[in-house]
Amino acid sequence: MIQNELIERYLYAVTKRMPNKNKIDVSRELSSLIEDMLIERCGEITPTEKDVKIVLMELGEPQVLSEKYQIGDKKCLIGGTYFTTYQLLLKIVLGSVILGLSIGTILMQIVSPSLSVVDMIVQWVGILCEGLLWAFAIVT
Repeated sequence: MIQNELIERYLYAVTKRMPNKNKIDVSRELSSLIEDMLIERCGEITPTEKDVKIVLMELGEPQVLSEKYQIGDKKCLIGGTYFTTYQLLLKIVLGSVILGLSIGTILMQIVSPSLSVVDMIVQWVGILCEGLLWAFAIVT
């Protein structure tokens, strides 16, 4: 296997936003493909940096190549380069909403303990559902 910093950086750029279970397989497959392309291009001669750059340019932009490896219908809401960023942002916002509304509900019960525990839990679930729905709608 040919070791080169450009190749390693290209492989990282392609696989950086993929699920961990796919990163290794895709990286191996692309390494093998790049090695085959370099052997086809250079033969027995050791490839130069220029040869590596040409082969990587033939493969295309890392983000476009990464999208080709991502299989499934789950990208239909927001596609292309923004989908993985959207997922990350949505996880952060929804987690923050859950934490914030939970702390708020607990503080409300501490300040004015007028509700029973069951009523507080029911109210918390209702507030949480509404807050998560609004957060999802705003992010999307």
